[in-house]
Amino acid sequence: MNPFKRRSLIQDLLSSETMMEVRALAEALGVSEASIRRDLAFLEKQGLLQRVRGGAVLALEAEGGRPFAMKVRLHAEEKRRIGQTVAEMIRPGEYVVLDSGSTVVEVARYLQADPRKGEGKITVITGSLPVIQLLAHRPDVEVVIIGGLFYPQYETVVGPQATAFLQDLNADKFIMATDGITFERGYTTNHPLEAELMRAMDRISSETIVVADSSKIGRSGFVSVLPVDGVDALVTDSGAPVDFVREMEELGVRVTLV
Repeated sequence: MNPFKRRSLIQDLLSSETMMEVRALAEALGVSEASIRRDLAFLEKQGLLQRVRGGAVLALEAEGGRPFAMKVRLHAEEKRRIGQTVAEMIRPGEYVVLDSGSTVVEVARYLQADPRKGEGKITVITGSLPVIQLLAHRPDVEVVIIGGLFYPQYETVVGPQATAFLQDLNADKFIMATDGITFERGYTTNHPLEAELMRAMDRISSETIVVADSSKIGRSGFVSVLPVDGVDALVTDSGAPVDFVREMEELGVRVTLV
């Protein structure tokens, strides 16, 4: 099989399977893992896919933005650990803004199952449809729904109406997702309107906690949201580079590894 045909088939497989390991791709195409790795390197340079630990996923740009349901499946175990850790940081009686990212949904999932029932109400402010669906029927969680333009790719609301909705509110914590973290560009996202809303969420909150698995470190999205030292804390997984963690802490950002 010539490389052109093989690379085309790799993209087809990733389109249907979301994420595939190198071994599975090699078996599916009947070639060596070394050949698959060379193909993945070539396709990544073309911006057509993104290599992840042990395999690859289609690039955001190649898909016009990966659907939310697909993002949830990437680095799922790390996101679950991060979600549980951050949910335990939220205290009864607090007002909490929950962003729209897939890791934030894991925070909401643990809040939904939180055993601290009866200790006090938590007020959640969000425009994320998955978060609303998880928490709307829990009696000790009051959900304040942000209005605005629904953006189906992220399953959340964005736009000037959403930003204006927040201007008179005050919150204790903002749990913020990100598409990438670099020291040069800070915390980034791939949607300009979402960036504007995230900055408004940060402004009304006493504390901003970023939730991001370690694959986001060193990546940069389309739009900068906040500088890297513009948040209070980062919760990530143990795959975060040691040098990165040390530099973040030197900048005054509390880093929790899970």
